[in-house]
Amino acid sequence: YIVKEIQIVPIGHAPSEDIKLIQDIINQDLPSIKTVIGVSIDIPNHAFDKERQQYNIDALVEQIEKLSNEQSIRMIGVTEIDLFAPKLNFVFSSAVPKGNAVVISIKRLRLDSDHEDIRKIRERYRKILLRGLGITFGFKTSPNLSCVMSFSNSLQELDEKGRNWCGDEPEWI
Repeated sequence: YIVKEIQIVPIGHAPSEDIKLIQDIINQDLPSIKTVIGVSIDIPNHAFDKERQQYNIDALVEQIEKLSNEQSIRMIGVTEIDLFAPKLNFVFSSAVPKGNAVVISIKRLRLDSDHEDIRKIRERYRKILLRGLGITFGFKTSPNLSCVMSFSNSLQELDEKGRNWCGDEPEWI
């Protein structure tokens, strides 16, 4: 009997309190799936783009995808470095459609003030996480802004979008 789990993999230096917060979100939203925190991995050197001073998320997703195993149904890489994707200034996350890998950057999800609102940060993490997992389940990006599967091109858009899946997604469990 193989226990199915979601494994959270810190990439580079990802603060343990943020990793724990993401684990708590998964435990709350997907209580039937075990979550474990994996061993931290290094940021791949080839991911860095000197001109942009950012890291290409595709290289990190590829790295996380290589770590997949029969035990874990999803691998979630978490980092605090600034990420980009081709044709985009930055990205919060990326995932493999109908795959098992998600990468999340917490870099731009934190608040700019000294008095961070943990509820707001938790909600941002949750929305990014659920959208990433949704992509791995085969859910499509939604034009419905009340749906967590809508695309967010800014923190304002992320904060304003819905907090749940649309309800028309295919069964995944």
